[in-house]
Amino acid sequence: MEQWSEIRRRVLVEGVSQRQILRETGMHWETLPKILHHSEPPGYRQSQPRLAKKLGPYRPKIELILREDQAFPPQATAHRQTNLGTVAGGGLHEGLTAKIGRRLNTR
Repeated sequence: MEQWSEIRRRVLVEGVSQRQILRETGMHWETLPKILHHSEPPGYRQSQPRLAKKLGPYRPKIELILREDQAFPPQATAHRQTNLGTVAGGGLHEGLTAKIGRRLNTR
């Protein structure tokens, strides 16, 4: 942020040439116009939403399972979450995968 404002000040106020700034900083020539156009760094912006390639086909069923879970009291949901780790040999991920897989296949 400091370098951003320093470059803007030197070019816009002091009149230092853009080529001189590029030589001193070693930045790419396309970066300097962005610095001069924006008063502060614009940050990361995603151009398009990411696709859920692997989870996408199962998303409606997972959302249904989650909606059904809201009907249970918190103790029952916590108990089921605790038991997920023991379903398929120990790990939470394996247990969750096995449990969801069984529920997806039965519907």
